Amino acid sequence: MKKLMCLIIVLLSTVAMAGDWGVTYQNLFDMDNQVFDGGQGAQVQYQIPVGPIGVGLSAGYMTYEVDGQKWTDGSRRKTYYKFDGDVTDVPLGISILYNVDLNSWLRVGLDTGIKYHLLDSDITLDSRQCRFSDSQQVDIDNALTYHVAGNIEALFYKSDNCNIAGVVGGGYQWDLDPDPMSIGGRASPLDNSLQGAFVHGGIVIRTK
Repeated sequence: MKKLMCLIIVLLSTVAMAGDWGVTYQNLFDMDNQVFDGGQGAQVQYQIPVGPIGVGLSAGYMTYEVDGQKWTDGSRRKTYYKFDGDVTDVPLGISILYNVDLNSWLRVGLDTGIKYHLLDSDITLDSRQCRFSDSQQVDIDNALTYHVAGNIEALFYKSDNCNIAGVVGGGYQWDLDPDPMSIGGRASPLDNSLQGAFVHGGIVIRTK
């Protein structure tokens, strides 16, 4: 709840500031790990343009679904395991932006930067052997990622005060500081990296 309140304050502060800002929906997929299937959520980015180059400050809210497939430890008396639950993420980021206007209504851009992920795990590891079953809490530390993304903007509304454009794009993010995971209070060797490809879409509002 504290993380959600902090996010709301950040988003309201961002919208209240004069300048350019964008709101996008993001879908993360092709995640290279043993825990997550993918994730989705929203991001607000405040953009400070300086000619074609700018700085972006962002905050978002994401959820990641776990891979719910069962697996076994391969022992003679097989124990079956399965993750259940999800992880919420409040990513706070800073980016370098580079935009090029192709004409009066079309723009392409590059967004590269880092994000610090405030992760809150609601995952359990369920195990079952014959008639016996057990469930253990999975804890995940915060993480730091680096991303590169490309965007295409198309202007669809223009007034004396602002321009509004639709934006679509995609990119890839890598873990700079892997987020250690523990199961039942013990360190786990399983890979829970946030590395993966993503696509996004939304609007950008540019004030004059």
